[in-house]
Amino acid sequence: MTRHADLDRLLDTAETLLQQQAGEGLQLLEHARRQAEAADRTDAALRARRLSAIALCHLGRSGDSLALLQETLPLAVQAGVIGEEAELLEALGRCHYSTGDYDAAMRCWHEALAVALGAGCHAAFIRAQVGLGQVFFGYERYEAALEHHYKAYDYVHLVDDLVLRGMVYINLAHDLYRLVRLDEAEIALQRAYDVMAPARSLEHEAEVYRMRGLLLLARGNPEDAYASFMAALKICRLQRHQWGELVSLIGLGECLLAQSEWLDARETLEITLALAEQSFPSPHIHYRIHAALAKVNAGLGNTPGVEHHRAAHQRHYIAFHSQPPTVMIAALAERTDASHDEDIRTRTLRRANDEAGSYSAPVLATSLGKVH
Repeated sequence: MTRHADLDRLLDTAETLLQQQAGEGLQLLEHARRQAEAADRTDAALRARRLSAIALCHLGRSGDSLALLQETLPLAVQAGVIGEEAELLEALGRCHYSTGDYDAAMRCWHEALAVALGAGCHAAFIRAQVGLGQVFFGYERYEAALEHHYKAYDYVHLVDDLVLRGMVYINLAHDLYRLVRLDEAEIALQRAYDVMAPARSLEHEAEVYRMRGLLLLARGNPEDAYASFMAALKICRLQRHQWGELVSLIGLGECLLAQSEWLDARETLEITLALAEQSFPSPHIHYRIHAALAKVNAGLGNTPGVEHHRAAHQRHYIAFHSQPPTVMIAALAERTDASHDEDIRTRTLRRANDEAGSYSAPVLATSLGKVH
């Protein structure tokens, strides 16, 4: 029993380390996997493999991550470890999402919802709802995204996980920001920060900084927004979290654009594009970068550059919006609309007192702690 408890603690430690340093977490997870297999702990071995795949995805090794998850899922099904099956399906969805395969991501997440509820695995259910909302968000269906994230919110009280609760709040903030409900977005972001501060999750701290940057930029404050995106970038580079680095760089480029700093914006966005081309084929990311580069070249008076990036933007935009998930998006949106009578335009953040203690100063008026 003691050996089993020690192994569980080792996996918990590795999962925590994964949120801070993916490379070091991966090494510890390999050690944990070997111990689990030696102890004939199938559940622990499956968990170690899944967390290793998540670490690989964070490190930009999406192909290796996908292969490991696809290899591990049938093992979980065969062993009858239903909770781990739900977690693996959710992780597969996340990996497909990072590579731009939104059809596969949605199918995995949709399957994960059913398996997770059947197994009482509420954490996987919440993450799958968040993922589905993120796909709707990418397709600019912001109200449908908000509805999925509210569904995730409805379950957070069943999970003793501050980071997961904060992640839901961050996604609510993104949706509300896109719906130009900035005051509500700031409330959601403040909740995210207050909830996650004790957990000290660097990955999600970076998410808070990025969301803060977007809100500051929307409020016409590109200088402070730039500082927030830079804080996020430093954290992501410390973690070797390439996806986080990519989206932080996009934010920095957009801040420089807002200040008409054309040369600095071009340099930043060209670095961003190179990283995207190397590790992230998602057309959604590419068309956003090319749109920004077209504006930069217009500011520099570089007509050929404008034409090149406008053409690239159009190509990636068409590729993204002509993908098969568009049909699934519509079907899921109809189901979402039919399943809830409450109008999401008037729904406010619920369970206002679900976090004990007082909140800190307004999120846009604070430094949100130190950059590590």
